Amino acid sequence: MPIDNYEPYKQDDVRTFEPDPNIPIKKKFATEPKNHSEIRDVTTSLSGLQLQKIFAGPIHIDFGNMYVNSEMVKTFRVRNDLRTAISVRLQTDRSEIKKTYQKTQIIPSGSTAGFEIILSSRNLGPIRSNIKYFINEKHSFEL
Repeated sequence: MPIDNYEPYKQDDVRTFEPDPNIPIKKKFATEPKNHSEIRDVTTSLSGLQLQKIFAGPIHIDFGNMYVNSEMVKTFRVRNDLRTAISVRLQTDRSEIKKTYQKTQIIPSGSTAGFEIILSSRNLGPIRSNIKYFINEKHSFEL
């Protein structure tokens, strides 16, 4: 029996993270920390256990077939299940996805942020590209 009023950990309590890239997120979070605790949180380096509580996805985004000179928007999400705030920023250098939302977002604890990935091409043919995203400007990942 646990000490105090704590209940044992149940497997059913885990929320799954299955982001749909076709559903947009309208709300954007602040681009700069607002108080001292956020400044401290977004400048710290995270451990492996802390990084496991940050969910990002989808890792592969298929835009499908699209017309030349048209734009298609998909959404990349980051959920923060830590008790502290984090900063997340996307970075790309490809001209086809240059309109992607690349500003930093300060994601509070328990919140989900969305980044629009905008694809527009003037050429025929398939496009494959990687986009980097940075957590607290110290940890980099790719999608």
